[in-house]
Parts: sequence; C-alpha cells; structure tokens
Amino acid sequence: MTNSSGVATVSVNPLCGSAYNAGSYPTGVAASFGGASSFGPSSGTNSLTISKATPSVTVTPYNVIYDGQPHTATVGTITGVCGETGATVGTVNVTGTTHTLPCDYPNDPWTFAGAANCNNTSGTVHDSIGYGICVGTEPGGVILPPVNNDGSSVFKRQGGSTIPVKFKVCDANGNFISDPNAVFLNGCCGSITVLTRMRGTVDNVNQTGVTDIPDVAFHQVGNHWQFNLVTTNLEAGYTYTFEIPLKLGSIQFTVAVK
Repeated sequence: MTNSSGVATVSVNPLCGSAYNAGSYPTGVAASFGGASSFGPSSGTNSLTISKATPSVTVTPYNVIYDGQPHTATVGTITGVCGETGATVGTVNVTGTTHTLPCDYPNDPWTFAGAANCNNTSGTVHDSIGYGICVGTEPGGVILPPVNNDGSSVFKRQGGSTIPVKFKVCDANGNFISDPNAVFLNGCCGSITVLTRMRGTVDNVNQTGVTDIPDVAFHQVGNHWQFNLVTTNLEAGYTYTFEIPLKLGSIQFTVAVK
C-alpha cells in the first residue's frame, strides 16, 4: 500500500523473529521491503523504536478449608505475544497471596517482572480460607444449646445468673478449632456485640440461667467456645440480637429476658 506521498509503508512486528530487543535504535538500522505487485523492491536505513509487549498472565486463586497450613495462589500460564513461555517472558511473584488463617481475601496481589522485551504488570486474585463441617452431633458455625438457634430462647433475669453462650467451628478434618487466632476476628478472645434491642418477649421462660461468674471473653470448654453472658445487664421485657464476629463471617443469636 502507499501513503499520501506515494511512499510505500510496511507494518511489522519486530518482537517476532526480529534480531532486535525492545528499545530505540539510531539511524543506520537496515530494513528492506520485498515489494508487491504494484511496487518494486527497495531498501534503506532509518531509526527504529521497538516497544515492549504486555504478555498474558493467569494466576489461579484458592478456596480451601482451614487446615493450619499456608496456602498460595497458583501461577498458571505466562504467554508472550509471539507464543513464548517461561523465563523468556518473565516471572510471577505470588507471595502476597499466602495465608494460613480463615478469612476472605478479595484483593490478594501478584506481580509480574517482565524479561527484556516484556512490560511489568500486576493484578489481584480473590482467595478464601473457610471453616469445615464438624464431625459429631453438634453443628459448627451456629449457636449451641442452651441458647436455641431458632431465636426462641427466653431467660429469667436475676442477680448472679448468666446465659452460657456456646459455639464451635471446625477444620478441614471436622475437628474443633481451639486456636483463637483462627476463630475470632480480633485474634484473641472474642467478643459479643449487641445488634438490636426490641421491646417484647414470648410468654414462657424455656431456659434457665446458670449461676456462674460472668465473662469478659470467650474461653474453651471441652470442644466448644463459651461466654457466660450476665443477665443483669439485660432489661426484662426485651428481646436482644447478638453477634459473635469470627475470622470468617459471624454467628448471630437472639435471646429474650423476662
């Protein structure tokens, strides 16, 4: 083809089959044009600029159950514009995606360091480490008796009585997780937050408070976590909804006080 000046122009991909790497080259670089049906062959010298190419990089995220081991996103394919693979294209660093504790990690970073002819680039993946299904009769991730997980529990409000708040979460093998760092959002001893307080209760008291020392944090009792919630801090005639923030998600439960 010709441009408006009648001079033949040629489009080439210098990164494929070229003897030159990306960069700028001064005048004196030889180039030739083999011609076509309407043009005769020609040759000459000119300056040349070769830009770096951006390769195709894929990184595979993970969605696994907590097992106490670190997990890292997997480097998939690295493909250059001319079909090259491996170190000739560059390397991918995925150390920023490594985690051990349960959590949702929506923006785990990875970086790509390009070789001589490739641009550096970066991206993110959405990784996640969750809780498993508990072995045995007690389910994981819900409130346990004596608090009913259907919200029907009503306790007597009296001095010295507490409400035993119990739950458990389990690992990839279905075993109770006793490490607080893998269970509670604050990485220590957990907490209970009041979400709502609503006037009114059902008529019948179906739970009995336990006389015990009120807690300021969760502690391990057997194969579950327990918090002795004092009833004197709650007002009779009201229904309360509470939340236990976990490393991944939360547990909500409702109790009423007569």
